[in-house]
Amino acid sequence: MLDKFLKIIWLIVGLIVLSALVIAIIFAITDLIHQKQSINDTVIIGHKLKNAIKEGKTLQGMEYEQFDRIGISNKFYLPISSMTYEEAKVYKGALSSGSDMSYRFGNIINILFLDSAYNVLNTLVDFKARISNIEYPTRLNKEDKTEYMLTYLIGTEDSNKNGLLDIDDNHNLYVSEIDGTGLKRISENIDIEQFRHVRNNTQLLISYFERNNEKKEHQRKKFALYDFKLDSLIKLNKIDAELDKIEHILISD
Repeated sequence: MLDKFLKIIWLIVGLIVLSALVIAIIFAITDLIHQKQSINDTVIIGHKLKNAIKEGKTLQGMEYEQFDRIGISNKFYLPISSMTYEEAKVYKGALSSGSDMSYRFGNIINILFLDSAYNVLNTLVDFKARISNIEYPTRLNKEDKTEYMLTYLIGTEDSNKNGLLDIDDNHNLYVSEIDGTGLKRISENIDIEQFRHVRNNTQLLISYFERNNEKKEHQRKKFALYDFKLDSLIKLNKIDAELDKIEHILISD
């Protein structure tokens, strides 16, 4: 009888310990997720930055890691990110806990371009910016200079007026030479969804939405081609027309 009672006691104790362990794991995972979400892809600008300067405070600094080769070329680039000091604490804490976290591709503010001997060739921008995407051809043809063009999504304006350059601000499509020179904007008043090099890297295939107050879920995705040689953005309106016909069949009796 005593043995049975002890077994029940040990079973209850085991269940309590197991429950405590499960709760501890859940809290640890929740904390880790919170740490990752606490690092915002933002650049502090506007009144927040001006007030900090007046008070003699430094709100953010630079963060960078290693050089990366651009495709199979002999050029390299170094993405430079911004990080607030509060974000730096969270980032370092996550790293010390063994979390696999890479920050630089979340919040790039500029890019250094280097040659094969790591001599600096160029800096991409000389203004405040948030660079959310960098794309380049994976195969390069030396006979065609257009294949060396790099493409970026860059935000330069606090369009939602929250004092930050962040993911919710308007971003436009830019292109440059492989060494970062000749940067120019090639899109306006459209929200880019995706873009990729096509036709031997002489064009970009772009999917986008019109930039207006209408919610994205109520808009139709559209397509365009940017031609590097012609320096021209061509909207593929015939695809829109065919999609109109398909939609009409779908919603009609």
